[in-house]
Amino acid sequence: MTKISDGASLRKRRILDLLAFIKANNPDGTGTGEIQSFMLIKFGLKNETVSKMLQELHVGGWIRCDARAKWYITQKIERAAGWLYDSE
Repeated sequence: MTKISDGASLRKRRILDLLAFIKANNPDGTGTGEIQSFMLIKFGLKNETVSKMLQELHVGGWIRCDARAKWYITQKIERAAGWLYDSE
């Protein structure tokens, strides 16, 4: 039997992978282009889609951008990482 993912599960997986990619590049930060390339290769997402995801995560307080246009995860995600990743 083939497992079919619903849209919410697929979106969650993408967001968790995006956050893990950003976290892997701390403390140097991750540029938008690097994130877009990663998401294109891993999921086939367009740059516009990834930019919208970054914007949503930024507004939600999950990631922040510095003056060099590098993204970092926030303390909010550090605290939540345990339950986010353990619930897979």
